[in-house]
Amino acid sequence: MRNLFFYVWWLLADGLVYYLALDFLLDAAGTRRAKWHVFIWMTGNAILIILSVYFRLPGMFLLDILCLLFFSKIFLAVKWSKLAAPLTILFTLYTFIEGFSAILMSWVSKHVGSAVFGTIIQLMVSVLLDLAFFLCLRLIRKRYLFTMRQPLSSYLYILLMPCALLILAIRYGLRLDSLAFEEFLSSFGVRTSLYALFLMTSSVLLFFLMLEVLCRILSLAENERTAALLREQVEGSRIYIEEARKRNEQYASFQHDIDNHLLVLSGMLREKNYTEAEKYAKKLYSSCIHLLPPVSTGNVALDLLLKEKINYAERNGIEVVCHVQIPSSFHGDDLDLCVIFANIMDNAIHSCMKAYGENSLLSLATKNRSRFLIIEAVNSSSSTEPIEIGIGLSNIQKIAQKYQGAMEISCDGKQFRTTVLLCSLKREDTFTQPKEPFT
Repeated sequence: MRNLFFYVWWLLADGLVYYLALDFLLDAAGTRRAKWHVFIWMTGNAILIILSVYFRLPGMFLLDILCLLFFSKIFLAVKWSKLAAPLTILFTLYTFIEGFSAILMSWVSKHVGSAVFGTIIQLMVSVLLDLAFFLCLRLIRKRYLFTMRQPLSSYLYILLMPCALLILAIRYGLRLDSLAFEEFLSSFGVRTSLYALFLMTSSVLLFFLMLEVLCRILSLAENERTAALLREQVEGSRIYIEEARKRNEQYASFQHDIDNHLLVLSGMLREKNYTEAEKYAKKLYSSCIHLLPPVSTGNVALDLLLKEKINYAERNGIEVVCHVQIPSSFHGDDLDLCVIFANIMDNAIHSCMKAYGENSLLSLATKNRSRFLIIEAVNSSSSTEPIEIGIGLSNIQKIAQKYQGAMEISCDGKQFRTTVLLCSLKREDTFTQPKEPFT
């Protein structure tokens, strides 16, 4: 009966650890959880727990690693780049649990004479270690998980090596994977046990220090990459604005001469020289057609930007519906507008091009609600992966916050929707939509 109780207890305690590990891994890898994922994982580990407890098998750590790797690649289809950091964290925490448990249980078996009291202490140690495992994962998830989700540069993988060295040092030092590990630990005196506990605690602190350093470096690298891309986008936006200024100068020059052109046409028509008048009108139209933008938003810089993006989208077989107008009362910077619309269009075009075999559609519109300008983009999407905030969306979010606004994104597997709210309108301003959208 006592053995049955221990089997059930270790099944529940270790099962909880394995469930928390799976939950952490799915969250870190950004993979959606399915019920059958949990069922297969928990069933397989329950069998391993029963076998290891019943046959008192040491060296299960390597088997745990192989099982987790196999499960992550075969059932979860997670890329190696996303597995490296969370698996290293889990394997290190596993080793800490086993190390502390082995040292404490060895001391209890030697210094506690009562079997009942020893059992109670054993259960308490197990509960405390599981609780510590849960709290560590919670801390890592809250403080470091967002940074750990970022792609690791190849040179940063070397920072994971100290964790591997910690694991090897603890497992070899305590003989955790040896058949004689119980006999080895039973030879520990009080001083040796305290020394081992001190080293284990130092290892835990060193582990979190390394994790902090790794995340700081990743964060700095990501910030530098974001800043570089933002500089490129700003430079591109300046080019658009410069082109818009040149187009305005050309338009002003054409407008200055239009009276003379109209006088020439009027004279030809008075003299009933219709053939020459038609030729002159065609030449006049040809000379000014490049001044007429295919999009008229009320912002010349944005007109040029959208013209280029729409042309690129249509060349790639994407149907575009553009219904954008920026009211004159909008007090935003042209650069900010260009960054927002450029990132929206780039993400939407990329998503449409990936939606292979579907009728790709990209719709872009603006609305005015009280003091808010609402930008909404809807595009075809075949992605079922969780939405990740990349650099483009992050830049949009930062600019929205600059204007006391917000950004919302959603995806239902068929359409990806981006909504940006900007506050910089006069309350009494009216916003008139174009009668017909540009297609």
